Amino acid sequence: MNLLFQLAACTTLCQGPSCESQWPNGQVAMYRGGLTAQGSVDALGDASAVYAGTNDGGSSWSTQGVDGALLIGQPDANRVLVLEDIPESNTLIPMASWTSSGSRFGSSLAVDRSNRDNTYALWVGGPEWNLQTGAIWLFRNAELNQAMGLDASSTATLRLNGNSPSDRFGSEIAVCGDMTGDDLAEVAVAAPWFDAVDPILPVPSLAGAVFLLHSESLATAEDGTSPWEIGNVYWGTLEGDGAGQALHCDTDLTGDGIPDLVIGAPWVRQASGRVYVIDGGALPDNGPLDQVAHRILEPPNTNAENWFGMSLVPLELFGDDASDLAVGTPGFAGGQGRVLIYRGASIATTSLPSPVYQLRGDATRDTPDHLGRWLTSGRFYGGTWDDLVVGAPDYIGPGKNDYDVGQAWIWRGEDAVSWDPVMQMPDAEVTFTGTTPFQRLGRQPEMYDIDGDGLDDLLLPNRAAANVQ
Repeated sequence: MNLLFQLAACTTLCQGPSCESQWPNGQVAMYRGGLTAQGSVDALGDASAVYAGTNDGGSSWSTQGVDGALLIGQPDANRVLVLEDIPESNTLIPMASWTSSGSRFGSSLAVDRSNRDNTYALWVGGPEWNLQTGAIWLFRNAELNQAMGLDASSTATLRLNGNSPSDRFGSEIAVCGDMTGDDLAEVAVAAPWFDAVDPILPVPSLAGAVFLLHSESLATAEDGTSPWEIGNVYWGTLEGDGAGQALHCDTDLTGDGIPDLVIGAPWVRQASGRVYVIDGGALPDNGPLDQVAHRILEPPNTNAENWFGMSLVPLELFGDDASDLAVGTPGFAGGQGRVLIYRGASIATTSLPSPVYQLRGDATRDTPDHLGRWLTSGRFYGGTWDDLVVGAPDYIGPGKNDYDVGQAWIWRGEDAVSWDPVMQMPDAEVTFTGTTPFQRLGRQPEMYDIDGDGLDDLLLPNRAAANVQ
């Protein structure tokens, strides 16, 4: 029997957002690095493997990779699953898991591979912990075969809590490079709804903040330690800035050989947006971002609703001493969206850098696809330069019922030398297209070389219909 006739809420083909509840499950399509296809690709049918969830796992998955294993955050179920050895099947059989409760545990994941004993550390964010104060959990030696079935509160090495209710501390976590000279990674954590409770520190409401946690202090921190006490905090300038919606801190954008902290604040100036670059080689004291940033990037049209900085990712395209930067601008042109790419040398030396490339949506469409809502980069094809993945989970398909099917695109870094200054998404190397309503393909893509073949594998989380028992 057709699936749609088995769902009690809808006995005919659903139309409109009222039917979104019929796609409540998550799944992730994995493409092994080196995909030879070009043009349009079936997001599921052409995948190397598709790992499908169950009714209790929810749909808002996050992913990370480690050598030989795939990590899946399921915040609707407050858990993180580990799939080891990446079987070539559609079966989601975890060999380890971590859980918590009431926090959206698993909303964000970050893996620290700088441990000196060659193990990896896992950071997990739960931004709704304790009235949305938010918290993050550290599993310092995330040994996969010891984690099965144990609760996060009893197995985590450390839990750090946010500042106050509604801060949503832990919405984003990024493992940085070494900024303090001890060969260990710092960790950046976003609280995009942050405002300070201390009257001495007048932070505007919902200005947002990013905490840079120092590795030396993390080594001795205890549960409940305030993030203020173990690093720096940088916050938005005006009410509603939302600083920390996107962040990265593992590449050098200033050319001094030390990783820098990059923070997106998409709601600055009535959602025009900004990106702040903080110099990791000369970390400033705590302060508002417009005063502590080494460089401030703004979109070419600052009077428009761009959502500039909603997503961002460093990448290597030109071979400069400084890394390049792609910035998502999904609100551009009424929601058509675009991606702006800045050359690292310009960020390092120019006070008002301009983008060298613009990747824009199909000019023939007038739908709010929000192209560039998510970005990631890696060596999917191998070679010298990074490939860029652009996600648009709100992409609307051609049919009257194709709501939010989503799309994602790969732009091949080796071809960057021949790119035009302004290019359209149909010119991308590969287009991945969602096939069902509310699939939302393109949400939180990630790349990591899971199978150890020297090519980064592409992970594309998306949504699926309810399982029928």
